[in-house]
Amino acid sequence: MFCCRDELGGWWYIISSVDSLIGGGPMVFLTGVFSYYTDNTTTQNRTSQLAILNILILSGFPFGVFAGGLVFKALGYNGVFIVASVLETCNAIYLVGIDSQVFHI
Repeated sequence: MFCCRDELGGWWYIISSVDSLIGGGPMVFLTGVFSYYTDNTTTQNRTSQLAILNILILSGFPFGVFAGGLVFKALGYNGVFIVASVLETCNAIYLVGIDSQVFHI
């Protein structure tokens, strides 16, 4: 969004990527998810559970691209970022509030 605005300068490239710099980005997230599954499944169920996880992750990427296009058509650039922010906030609330006993936060 900021890369299309020349008057904002080059610092917006850095500012818009701070969350990935701090959190590590998608690869760190996926490593954590696979580690969680490995730690919390039995040896007998591990293969099927990881296969289901891979299917869900691989099908989520094309669905996200498709849904992002629909949200963009309906709400524009700001709408895409607002919807993504709301979903990320819901994920954080779930992680900290509901699922905290699993992660021992």
